[in-house]
Amino acid sequence: MKSTIRSKLIQIISDMTGLKGKEITMDLPLMDDGLLTSLQVVELSSRIEKDLGILIEDQEIIPENFSSLRAIEELLSRKKESLEEQN
Repeated sequence: MKSTIRSKLIQIISDMTGLKGKEITMDLPLMDDGLLTSLQVVELSSRIEKDLGILIEDQEIIPENFSSLRAIEELLSRKKESLEEQN
């Protein structure tokens, strides 16, 4: 499951930045290096909801959660665990 999410995230980030999938590493700084603007982060969160079915709340759209592929995966993992606990 995690690899499916990672693959989809890499595809989305690649579409948005023009980077090739192999260039997107777990710790590549997405915001610090200007690969993603704050507006693109909002767009990314919308794509995550549309493509992965995971809603990211407005208050979760902060640089720390979108600084790298690893940070995004950790956010989605926390959200998934929270949903599983509720069910």
